[in-house]
Amino acid sequence: MGLDWEISLSDVEKTKKFIKQNESKIYARKRVKDNITIPPPEINREIIWECMFDCLLSTRQRSGPGSPIAVFLNQKPYPLAYEKCLQHDEDIENFIQTQIGLHPSIQYRNKIAKYAAHNYTWLEKNGGWNRLDEWMKPLIEQRKMNPDPQHQSLEREVAHKFDEYFKGIGPKQSRNYLQILGLTRYEIPIDSRFIRWILENQFPLYFDGILIGELKKKTLETRLSTPYWYDCILDKLQELSSKCSIFPVVLDGCVFASFDREWTEGEIPF
Repeated sequence: MGLDWEISLSDVEKTKKFIKQNESKIYARKRVKDNITIPPPEINREIIWECMFDCLLSTRQRSGPGSPIAVFLNQKPYPLAYEKCLQHDEDIENFIQTQIGLHPSIQYRNKIAKYAAHNYTWLEKNGGWNRLDEWMKPLIEQRKMNPDPQHQSLEREVAHKFDEYFKGIGPKQSRNYLQILGLTRYEIPIDSRFIRWILENQFPLYFDGILIGELKKKTLETRLSTPYWYDCILDKLQELSSKCSIFPVVLDGCVFASFDREWTEGEIPF
């Protein structure tokens, strides 16, 4: 049966009201500035490397304003900066683990260090940087253009590649990664906030005939970590955004901002 959500006029009006309530918040405005405004933000190896930690660290931990993750990512100088990691080429996993370990409130440091070290090896020693250039150049050129719904297909194609090649980066974080880099407008991360927003608004989203609110938490988490189901949910959120005459990245910014206290400009890591 697959996924089903017949988006009604009520769903659209409810969403439009929600957008109006949240679009002026700092985090939502940043999504417009970074992901819609032309030209796109600068991208280099340092930024790509450091953004990876935003994704790895925030996968299963709160990353809102004032959280240990936000505090860690906002450190100046950044302890896991690209140049610093290059200096620890031979013991990169231990170095990353040690730096994260200086902040005991951050969880999963061993797993994060293992994933990051794997990604470092892929980028530096197995041709990863060349692959990224191949994937991202068309996306960067597309991002320099005015938004077009047809751009969504390339965004998804690159997101799938990030999911495939980066260790610890699944369907959600592959979208988060590209969004942080300012390269996407249609492919967005669907996290626990988004699911909570769907549930609180009682949107009629069904998996194989079962209403989303009736699914067990573990089952829902499994669906969200599966590319097929993730894409199906995202298709519907993109449809909802289109019917509300907004970009999905704006909807994402509003949902994210609605569950936290107001961010300040200096608190948003990237």
